[in-house]
Amino acid sequence: MVIVTGTVVEAWTGIPVDSAIVMFRRGFEEVKAVTSSDGSFTVHVKTGTYEVTVLHRDYETYRSTVTFDTEGMYTMRIELKPRFRAL
Repeated sequence: MVIVTGTVVEAWTGIPVDSAIVMFRRGFEEVKAVTSSDGSFTVHVKTGTYEVTVLHRDYETYRSTVTFDTEGMYTMRIELKPRFRAL
């Protein structure tokens, strides 16, 4: 088993992002977490390669691919760029 802990922050300020949805997908398998007020999340996944997607209405969607070759603990820091809206 792989334990992934991480933090989601705003890219330019480093401020934690609360209530972001963090998804790890591999084939038909999907594991989700929602960030807490300090931007932190934890998921448990199997070894393998995952598409990581982070969603929040105020930020651009984050997408990345990550591979966990061995069981153990991993740490991630994900930076989201603010979504600018026309005035």
